[in-house]
Order: sequence, then C-alpha cells, then structure tokens
Amino acid sequence: YGNTPSTDFDRLFAPRSVAVVGASTKKPNFGNMFLGFYKAAGFKGRVVAVHPTAPEIDGVPCVPSLAGSGVDYALVAVPAARCPAVVRESAGIPFVQVMSGGFREMGEPALEEELLTAARETGVRLLGPNCMGVYSPAGGQTFLGGEPGRPGRIALVSQSGGLAGEVIKVGERRGLTFS
Repeated sequence: YGNTPSTDFDRLFAPRSVAVVGASTKKPNFGNMFLGFYKAAGFKGRVVAVHPTAPEIDGVPCVPSLAGSGVDYALVAVPAARCPAVVRESAGIPFVQVMSGGFREMGEPALEEELLTAARETGVRLLGPNCMGVYSPAGGQTFLGGEPGRPGRIALVSQSGGLAGEVIKVGERRGLTFS
C-alpha cells in the first residue's frame, strides 16, 4: 500500500541502499537472517542494520533508527505490535517491507489497520505484512539464502513466499532465469 505518486520501481527491484530493522546482537533472528541473505547475494549497495545502541551487527554497520537513514528499501522484522511505530519512522523511504506476521491473518485486524494508517501518513509503499519480500537477481534483492541465479526475463508473483522460493530454486536448477 502507498499513496506516493512515485512509481520508480528501480528502488524496489534494485535499491541502492537497504535497512534491516530487527536484527539482534544477542541471538540470531529473521533480521539477522536477512542481513546474511544480502551478504550472500553480493548486494552491491549499502546495507545497514537498525539498532538503537549497537555500532554493528554481524559486520553490518548500524544506524539508530530508520528516520534519516536515507535508504531506498527497509525490511522490518520486529514483533507485529512494534511495526506501526517503525513504519512511522520511515518517511522518505520509498518501499517498506513488513516481514512480520501477526496481523489480520492472526485475528488482529485493528493492528493491520494501524499499520496501513502509518504507511498512509508517511507516504511509503508498503509490502506486507507477513511478506517474504522481493527476489530480483539483477538488482540484488533476495529472500533466499545463497548466491542468486542469473538474471532473466521470467517474472513470478506469488501469494506465498515459501512457494515462490521453491519455484525459483527448482526453476533455477532447471535453467530458468528470473527477473
């Protein structure tokens, strides 16, 4: 969701910079997993982790909040109740992906409405919630571990990130190339 007039989808499929919100200095979680995915994919842009006090996480530099981070894409992997506040910090970021679940799909429609309101107020385009994200080998976007496949011309849209991941993995093993 988003109400911005921009349709510069390059920042979605080939961001110059990415922030991951929710990586931990204490125990690995989904945020840490995505930091690892960007490293393994050889992401050529700037990657930062958002953490209020840590200077770095898993070798990735930290910024204290999304506000003023100057990134093109933010991936949010924090508990659902915290997601609306994180989205409110994201003004100026074109695309915000909320990986976290626990909204309407779990019987919390009011929390999902609060998330949508936060996206409307800040003018960001929202992917999710409960979203694995975008896979674009040419642009360095991934939600899969390991090195991405060769870029190609096949596009895939799926309601299920798990299913999309399997289709991509099997397809790439069979020589298919995805855009």
